[in-house]
Amino acid sequence: NWEGAYRVPAMVRWPGKIKPGTISNEIVSHLDWLPTFAAAAGEPAIADKLRQGHDLDGTSFKVHLDGSNLVPYLTGEAK
Repeated sequence: NWEGAYRVPAMVRWPGKIKPGTISNEIVSHLDWLPTFAAAAGEPAIADKLRQGHDLDGTSFKVHLDGSNLVPYLTGEAK
């Protein structure tokens, strides 16, 4: 663990969004998956909303959520 982390391979399948056969060797954090899944479900700005304070199902949250939305990267909209 000399780099401060472990590298874990992952595979993602999202028909109609991620082109079959796409390969990426970029490094992302597991912390990125929560904002990514929220964006895929229709809430692309969850990290910003939680930072400002946001009500979810009757509970108010005001937290800093580490991680970035990877949807633009996974779908090829951004590098």
